[in-house]
Amino acid sequence: KQDLLTFGKIYSNETQQELEGVTIRIINVTENISSTAPPNSSAGYQLNLKRNRSFILEFSKPGYKTTTISVITSDMYSKEYIKDILLEEESIETVFVQFDYKKGVLNKAALEKLNPVLKLMHDQPEAKLQIIAHADSRGEKEANYKLSLLRAKNITDYLIKNGVDVARINSQAFGESLLLNDCFDNKPCKEEDHAANRIAEIKVQY
Repeated sequence: KQDLLTFGKIYSNETQQELEGVTIRIINVTENISSTAPPNSSAGYQLNLKRNRSFILEFSKPGYKTTTISVITSDMYSKEYIKDILLEEESIETVFVQFDYKKGVLNKAALEKLNPVLKLMHDQPEAKLQIIAHADSRGEKEANYKLSLLRAKNITDYLIKNGVDVARINSQAFGESLLLNDCFDNKPCKEEDHAANRIAEIKVQY
């Protein structure tokens, strides 16, 4: 029978951006053989898998946890199988910094969370930081996006002021687009549930 064409996009789970340079190991479980595809030069991948076999596909990239999927081609009746892949970034530690409602300034609690991160960055000069800032759903989407930008900027500025090279910091803002719970627009929620979305995630990466 015709091979099964397996393809899709590869994304970062944290940033939702497409990833290049991902190595794919193809393990043919049925015949106990494996092969490795070269790192992809675009964010997509494309493989031809023989019919009536069981495969495990391993997706790996430095700085990311390996993701595996299982594909049994005897169960596939179409000519194509589309599967997008999410890779989770490795991190030494993830710190959550919380902000006050409609504010982007670093309060006392935020600084208490940031100072150990600052020490870690000085102790491990090869480490890098990723800052992912959010907002809750109250107010206009555009205003919330700008608020999350401000939160990311204030964290970045604080770290740079205290000796962290800007080249080691990557920051992104998502506004209210990636809520951590179901407190969407106009839904009544407790204050602590809204507060759970007023955060910045800080990932210290190898």
